[in-house]
Amino acid sequence: MAPTPPTVSRVNQFSLERSGESLYMTVRMQFDLPDAAKEALLKGVSLFFSAEVSTLRPRWYWRDEYLVLDRLYWRLNFLPLSRRWRLQQANEPWDKQGGLISDKLFDDLPAALQALQTIERWPLRDKTIILSNRENKLTFTFELDQFLLPRPLVVGNLANDVWKLKMSRDLNLIVSEAGR
Repeated sequence: MAPTPPTVSRVNQFSLERSGESLYMTVRMQFDLPDAAKEALLKGVSLFFSAEVSTLRPRWYWRDEYLVLDRLYWRLNFLPLSRRWRLQQANEPWDKQGGLISDKLFDDLPAALQALQTIERWPLRDKTIILSNRENKLTFTFELDQFLLPRPLVVGNLANDVWKLKMSRDLNLIVSEAGR
């Protein structure tokens, strides 16, 4: 029997809030981990996730420019000695060894996944692009980073979507003249 890919994978809420000079994003997602991912977690393999907010800047002389406004990274792993789940969040990629924002422990996998599926008031670092354009199309993308998994887990499984978990959602945003 072949492993099943995730059955549910969607972004339920994607909103942007302005507070003074800062922009905060809130995202609520719903997804099921693939069976292979759950199995790997129980064997001590860390799973890596990333979220990205991007926009297109219109240019009259060339194609629109793709700009990444901000990224977040997570690492989820099982600690077999304590039988707990660790969820770490960072604003830098894991291979750069920096930017750890939070490190939380959970008693079970559903609680850890619930925390992973909710991003509350994420402060966007590069907000000037949004505020400088009247109309913006923001794209939020969340995915399981397959390239940080150990090679033996990935080699034969990339073609059949065993590790695939990716979702995105767009938000059309109009900045009022008073908001500039």
